[in-house]
Amino acid sequence: MIISRRVIIHSVLGDVCVSVRSDARRFVARWRDGAVHLTVPVGVGESEIRDVLDRFAPRLMAKRPDVSYYPGMTIPLDGFAFEIKSQSHRPSSILVTVTEDRAYLEVGTDIDMSSDKGRLMINSMMCRVAAKVAPRLLLPAARELARRHGLSPVSWHIMSGYRTLGKCTSARTIHLSHALVFLPKELRDYIVCHELAHLTHMSHSRRFHELCNRYCNGKEAAYIAALRAYRWPILR
Repeated sequence: MIISRRVIIHSVLGDVCVSVRSDARRFVARWRDGAVHLTVPVGVGESEIRDVLDRFAPRLMAKRPDVSYYPGMTIPLDGFAFEIKSQSHRPSSILVTVTEDRAYLEVGTDIDMSSDKGRLMINSMMCRVAAKVAPRLLLPAARELARRHGLSPVSWHIMSGYRTLGKCTSARTIHLSHALVFLPKELRDYIVCHELAHLTHMSHSRRFHELCNRYCNGKEAAYIAALRAYRWPILR
């Protein structure tokens, strides 16, 4: 029987749902609905719970699902959000409604969201929405960054791929992936600054990184590390 339930924030695991059970005799942790759920016995204090999470964190992170979706899930992004719901009107389809600041994905009840096929269907729909909203979410901020650094690319484009996040051509056109919609603003800006630096240095030379670092206010290395560690809400 559950006596109490609360959410605590762990530095590695993020939000952890902690349930105190009268019948629990040991600590049990597992991933469910995209978050860690920890069951603890009665009488365990906050410091002991955090010690347990510190010990469990490496094993839990190794088993962390790459991407998971579930009914009632909200994926908040900078300037936009996705909400996932269930619907039975068209059980084999995903119905989509896009407003100014969010998209509602109503997933048919015949679609298993936990299966590879279901995840791919939801992922594909989210990327289609991202491609639609990317011009208004990404390009004004990118142009403002360029203006701030006194740069004038010939043109800006949104590209459909999401493995390559940005590209600058010798014709001084910059292409940004619609996948940047799924990044926090500081990492979106880093990608833009990276491509702006290519207007001056096409290769990844020492001078390129010095310039990019200057555009990033000395945080290029930190942004690279953050991008590598970023947990994408889509399959990449």
